Amino acid sequence: MSITLKHCGLPSGIGRFALIDTFDAVARSVFGISATAIRLLRHHVGKCRDSDFLAGRICGTWEQPQQTAVALGISTRVLNNAERELITKGFINRSATPHARRDGRRSGDKIAYAAGVNLAPLVERYPELVALRSAQELKDEAKRQLRLEIADIRRQIRISEDAGLIEQA
Repeated sequence: MSITLKHCGLPSGIGRFALIDTFDAVARSVFGISATAIRLLRHHVGKCRDSDFLAGRICGTWEQPQQTAVALGISTRVLNNAERELITKGFINRSATPHARRDGRRSGDKIAYAAGVNLAPLVERYPELVALRSAQELKDEAKRQLRLEIADIRRQIRISEDAGLIEQA
């Protein structure tokens, strides 16, 4: 199986932190992603540079799992479970050199090669995440409007002082 390391890039004017905020908004409610996996993905995005999110670039990190686990205050087993969760849900790819070592090199402002956590799937899914976030916001607004309508109906029933209506309510 081949892993594509490069990606199409984020839209103009969208930075890596807007990407992760959009992901955060839908990760738990839509995809059921754990809080640990969300923290891990935020950590990896924070380790990247803005230039890594341009079209045709490699976007990833090659920090050793033990270092990442210490930085997040979790065990390597929890870290591996969180990475597996993100891989299964299609938000990251993971690759390694022989003996399961993570390694990478930058050439100027570009990543020349990386064996570790690759964020290309997350970047590629940005349009989907934006659409899901918009749908979630519409749903939340509809719920808010319905709650206001229900509260208004209850208020009108109380004002009417009709014992039968109050009993039914």
